[in-house]
Amino acid sequence: LQNYKITKLYSSAFFVKNSFFKNLFLNSFFNSLFNLFSFKNFYFKNFFFKNSFLFLLFFFLFFSCKPKIKDKDDETKSYNADFHLTIDNRDGKKDKEQKKYSFSIEEGSKFSKEQLDKLQKEFLDKNSTGYIFDGWYSDEKFATEKITAQSLAEISINEARNFYGKMTLKQYTVTFNTSGGSAINSVKINHGAKITKPKDSTKTGSVFSDWCKESTFENVFNFETETITADTTLYAYFFTSNAPTDISLSSSSIDENQAIGTVIGALTTTDATVRDRFIYNLVAGDGDDNNSDFTIDGKELKSTKSFDFETKSSYKIRIKTTDATGLNFEKKFTVTINDRWIKVSDRNGNPYTEDGAFKEMTGNGNGRFVKNDHNSYVNMLGDQGLNYQPKYVTLNATINFVANPVKGTDFTVNGLPANLNLQLARSIVNSKIVVIWLNGAAVNHANSDDTTFTITFNRSIFAEADRPASNDDIPDRTIPLNIDFVD
Repeated sequence: LQNYKITKLYSSAFFVKNSFFKNLFLNSFFNSLFNLFSFKNFYFKNFFFKNSFLFLLFFFLFFSCKPKIKDKDDETKSYNADFHLTIDNRDGKKDKEQKKYSFSIEEGSKFSKEQLDKLQKEFLDKNSTGYIFDGWYSDEKFATEKITAQSLAEISINEARNFYGKMTLKQYTVTFNTSGGSAINSVKINHGAKITKPKDSTKTGSVFSDWCKESTFENVFNFETETITADTTLYAYFFTSNAPTDISLSSSSIDENQAIGTVIGALTTTDATVRDRFIYNLVAGDGDDNNSDFTIDGKELKSTKSFDFETKSSYKIRIKTTDATGLNFEKKFTVTINDRWIKVSDRNGNPYTEDGAFKEMTGNGNGRFVKNDHNSYVNMLGDQGLNYQPKYVTLNATINFVANPVKGTDFTVNGLPANLNLQLARSIVNSKIVVIWLNGAAVNHANSDDTTFTITFNRSIFAEADRPASNDDIPDRTIPLNIDFVD
């Protein structure tokens, strides 16, 4: 019975968590052992000596393997270390950009090398292009002593900490090398900003041309698009002026019936001066007969009217070029009008324009361009009325068309919206005219669907007596036509 009690007491000791009961148990246990070692009971005395090894093992397991109960006060604490970064705005706004990076640090620990490397690479380096990092501070007004990278690594974290840093824009110096001309002061400019073009430097006997990137004047600096990303020197390029000696026009002809403002050709000047600049004008003098029918836009000669070959086939103009120093040269030109084989007109005989004949009928609507479908030119014309005037165009050729042109053989159509069918018939009063109209209804179209389709003529569309030798001999073989849908 006593041996059973000892065993029961020892078994209970493994599960006793309260120190008061644990001490009570241990006192009882050791008293029992004392009685055992006093050898009063022969049975127990023999049992103990025979099993002494088991008892020693039992004692070792009890004292070395008993569970340790951890107090809440012994748990390891962690604190946040927050790094706040203030970044200057490139556009000069007062509000600065704020960014944050955080670590969780065990109490009493220091920043690891891995953490500091991540802070540098993932936070500072990613935000440093064009900026200078001023260092970390322990207050957000950056008034305390700066924390160096070395001292940051030595800080032990025993509470939540905040560190504050700032990125200030790099500034560069732009220097103007005037190449012997009047001095231009250098300027300070923020990283990535554009610089305002300074006034031109002046030099006696020379003309200022450009600010260049190299002392060899190979590339001109573009003040409108280029930004400053490093200390920069710009070089003034001067030239000694020579008078212009000639004017060239890249093209001196234009097709008849072209829209107002059509470009005829580009103007260039022959001048011994390198990188000289020129202004072009139409001027009075010999050959200025038709100046009013043209205009010059920069270096381009443009029309101010739509020309008709049958009315007038050539025009005379006089142009002057003036260089940067005021030296000039004048020359007269003749602009010729190209006769087109096929001319496009609207239903009233006016030159076809983008807002021309193929405009959706507002009276009938639903994508229609004639009130009713017609395969006959005469019937189509008879379908007109006050509200339902058919929309058609006429093609006027310099040679005769065949009596009944066939689609797919004599001409082809490309790009026409679905559900529309182009009809083409020769005029009953003039064999050099064909009329085009559109049958069908283009559904679900709006103004935004305005489109262009083309008609391509084969040589077989012309009367045999006038027929060209090949399709390539037709100057206006493919003609674009516009369709205007109404909202």
